[in-house]
Amino acid sequence: MIDRKIADELGIHKTAVRKRRMILGLKANGHKRLFTDEQFIELHEQGFNDNEISEKLGASSSTVRERRMKLGLKAKSRRLFTDQQLIELHKKGMIDREIGEKLGAHQNTINRHRRRLGLKANGRKRTKAVIRPARKPVSNDTPHRWYVEISRALQRRFRALVNYLARVVTA
Repeated sequence: MIDRKIADELGIHKTAVRKRRMILGLKANGHKRLFTDEQFIELHEQGFNDNEISEKLGASSSTVRERRMKLGLKAKSRRLFTDQQLIELHKKGMIDREIGEKLGAHQNTINRHRRRLGLKANGRKRTKAVIRPARKPVSNDTPHRWYVEISRALQRRFRALVNYLARVVTA
């Protein structure tokens, strides 16, 4: 019986079994392969990371990591979201920052995956000045004059800029 199975039956860690076996001078019964390279490569190509592969194959994550390195495969990071989730939120018109907040990922990660999927960036949502024709003439001599109606957020930014420039000029 291998150390791992003995440890499972006794409810202890496999390292404790190995150490006790070595103290007693007993040889290991050999390591039985838990999975084939083909099984591992298939799961790796499906996008599973080391921890997910170890759960599926019933092996330790260190065993999976060592096998991956021997096969020369790159590590896969844990995916926080699927491509389908990203595509659906992108179709709703959300920008990368909003998608990232929704899926729990950084906007740069969203940006990289969106570009990989061939999706164009959705337009930025910024406060814009709205130009409308005047309801009343601004002055009597120019009845066709236009005025700019600005949102409160833009008014605050403009006032802050004017105050800053006034301080800089008088200093």
